Amino acid sequence: AAAAAAASGGGAAKPPLRDAVGGDVSATATAALSTPLPGKLAAAGVRAQVFGTVGGLHALGDLTATGGSLARVAGSFVRGARACVGAGIVVPTGIGRIEFNLTHVLRKRPEDAARRSGWQVGVSGSIV
Repeated sequence: AAAAAAASGGGAAKPPLRDAVGGDVSATATAALSTPLPGKLAAAGVRAQVFGTVGGLHALGDLTATGGSLARVAGSFVRGARACVGAGIVVPTGIGRIEFNLTHVLRKRPEDAARRSGWQVGVSGSIV
């Protein structure tokens, strides 16, 4: 039955050519400035922030195909990097923090399904 299914085009699907994440090597750099908000918000630990982030996710084969030298690999990584800036509010909670940010994409890749600007909500936890 399996041979008949395979012969008719059925059966197991072929594996994808790329993984779902899109890469093997990731690097990100972020610079951020924050300040307490005035009044009762400061007492609650609420802060305003601005930030910039640059980074990328690349297939290891794409990076090493440049010839293997560290300068060429770094150059390939930089050429494929994405970048964004943003501003928002950081609210501390008992289990971590919640961020509400307005972001703007400065640089994306053609295959990215990103808008130029949009809202982003971030949640981070604390184990301690």
